[in-house]
Amino acid sequence: SKKKQTAVAMLGVTFGIAVFILMISFMTGVNLFLEDSMLTSTPHVRIYRDVTAERLSVTERSADSRGQHVQVLHQRPFAASLNLRDAGAMIKKLEQDKRVLGISPQVSTQVFYSMGAVQLGGMMAGVDMIAEDKLFGIRKRIKSGKFDDFLKTRDGVIMGMGLAKKLNVQIGDRITVSTPQGNKGIVKVAAIFGFGGYRDWE
Repeated sequence: SKKKQTAVAMLGVTFGIAVFILMISFMTGVNLFLEDSMLTSTPHVRIYRDVTAERLSVTERSADSRGQHVQVLHQRPFAASLNLRDAGAMIKKLEQDKRVLGISPQVSTQVFYSMGAVQLGGMMAGVDMIAEDKLFGIRKRIKSGKFDDFLKTRDGVIMGMGLAKKLNVQIGDRITVSTPQGNKGIVKVAAIFGFGGYRDWE
C-alpha cells in the first residue's frame, strides 16, 4: 500500500549491507596484504650470536683468581667473530626436526654503497638464494630483472627497490661496496625486488 516507503526501506537495507560487505572485504584484503608483505618475509625463529661487551680478563675468569685482587692495566678487547660456532652441525640437527619447514643461513655486514657521487650506508646479506626463495618466495617478488640471471652471475646482487631508487641504478649497473674495515668490491645489480610495503626494503 505504501510503495515509496517500501522502496526507500529496501534501498536503505541494501546500502547498509553493501557497506558492511565492502568494509569486511577491505579488512580481509588488508590482513592478507600485511600477512604476505610482513609476516611471510621474516623468519619465525632467528638464531644468532648476541653482541656482548664483556671486559673480564683471563685472570678474572679463571678459578685460581677467586678471592684475590686482580688488576689488569690497559686492557683492550679483541676482535671476536660474531658468527655462530658449529653452524653446520646446528643446521644439520635442525634439519632432522620435522617441525622445521626450512632453514636459510645468512651472513650480513654493514656496508657503504657508492654510485658516482652518491654514497649510502646499508646492510648486505649473503644467503643461500635457493633456500631463501623456498622460505620467503623471493622469485615472485622480483620487480626488475630475473632470478635465474642472478644465479648465473658470480658478482651479482639483488637490491631492494628503495635503495635502487636512491642510488638511481638499473639492471646491469655496477656499484662499489665498502665495509667499515676498509674492504672494497664491485658488484653488479642483477635484480631488484620489493615486498610491496609503504617503504620497500632497502
